[in-house]
Amino acid sequence: MATPDGLIEYLNCLDKGRGSSASKYTYIYEFDYFVMTKSTKTLRAIRSLLNSNNLPMNEDIFILVRSLLENYIISQYIRTSIRSKDVDKMEKAIADFIINPYEIAMGFAKKGKLKGKYVIINDNEKFLGQLVSGPSKYVSESEQRYFRPLYDFLCKFSHCSFDIMYCYFESENMSFSTEKVNGPFWALICTLFVFTKLYENIVLAKGEDIENIKSHFDVLYDSLELQLEMIKEHIEIFKEGYRDIDREFLSLIIEKGAKDNFAHE
Repeated sequence: MATPDGLIEYLNCLDKGRGSSASKYTYIYEFDYFVMTKSTKTLRAIRSLLNSNNLPMNEDIFILVRSLLENYIISQYIRTSIRSKDVDKMEKAIADFIINPYEIAMGFAKKGKLKGKYVIINDNEKFLGQLVSGPSKYVSESEQRYFRPLYDFLCKFSHCSFDIMYCYFESENMSFSTEKVNGPFWALICTLFVFTKLYENIVLAKGEDIENIKSHFDVLYDSLELQLEMIKEHIEIFKEGYRDIDREFLSLIIEKGAKDNFAHE
C-alpha cells in the first residue's frame, strides 16, 4: 500500500479554502501509485480473460492492454514534468492531470465553453486549464520507437475497425464466429511488456522504502528474460514458414467467393 501524501496535503488545504498553497513537489509519485493500482486491477481482468474456461478472449485483452499503455505514457509524462526544471511545465502537468480532474469530480470545477472551445472552468466561468488530449501528445522521445506501431495495433481492437474481421471469421465454413481463438502469443507478450514498464516505475521510485528491493528487481529481470525467450521462439516459427493470417484470409475470400454468412453463437 502507498500513502498518497501529496493528495492528502492538497485535500487538507482545499478543505480550508487554500488548495493552491499545497506544495507541488509532494505530487511527484502521486500519479504513479494511482496508475499502478488502476493497472493492477486491469491486469486481474486480463488474467481472467486469459484463463477463461471457454476460450481466451485475446481481442478483448488487447483493449485492456491499450489502457495499460495509456496509463504508462501519462504516468511517465507527469513524472518527467514534475521533475523538470521548467516550473511552468511542472505546474501545468499537476493542474491538468491531478488537480483539475479531482476538482471536477468534487464539483469545484466543470467542463465549459470559452471563446468557442471546451476547457475547464470554475463556477465563475474562470479558465482553469485545457482538456487533456490522447496519449500520443505525451510520449517521450525514448518511447517513440515502439509506441506508434504498438498503439496503432491495440487501437484496431478498441475501435470498430473492419481490418480485424479475420479475428472473427472461420475460414472452414466461411462465416463469422465468436469461438475463434486468435493471437495468444501477442496477447501475452503485449501484456508482459506494458505491465513490466509500469512495474519498473514503482520499483525505481526514489525516496520510497521498498522492502526486499532485490526481489522486485529479480521480478523485473525475469520478466525481461521471459519476453526475450518468447520473441526468439516466435521468430523461429516465422522462419519455418508461418503464413500471414491476413493474406490467408484474403486468398480464401477470393478463391471461394462471397456467400451469406451468419455469426455462430
